Amino acid sequence: MDSVDLYIYHIWDYNTPILDVLETLHLAVTAGEVRAIGISNCYAWQLAKANTLAELAGRYQVSMTEISLAWSLGNVTSPVVGATQKRHIDGAVSAVNLQLSSEDRRYLEECYQPHALSGIMAQNTPRTKDAIQVWTR
Repeated sequence: MDSVDLYIYHIWDYNTPILDVLETLHLAVTAGEVRAIGISNCYAWQLAKANTLAELAGRYQVSMTEISLAWSLGNVTSPVVGATQKRHIDGAVSAVNLQLSSEDRRYLEECYQPHALSGIMAQNTPRTKDAIQVWTR
């Protein structure tokens, strides 16, 4: 196996600083060992810098989850949302109607460094008569 298509960091590690975890995952991607990364079983505030979510949640009078989901809904096609309580579902539904200002979106994104898609994700383009997708070969 040359690389892993998707590496999901699946549980919060209270003994390892999150910056160490994220840097290691980033290095695995840039080395070509992992094509895409994900993280689950953590709260949005655990990934945010310097209480950014808490500050914006206070400003908008909503939960930090609603802020992170509102951002996600404006940036990804289908965020994965976990819910173990009714209030989690209520927050996810409320986030659909929450419109963050462009300034607040930039504030949330200050530390994020996007990178180009690679592997099969980069080849996922609209079908044309001349283009053959990797998964149809």
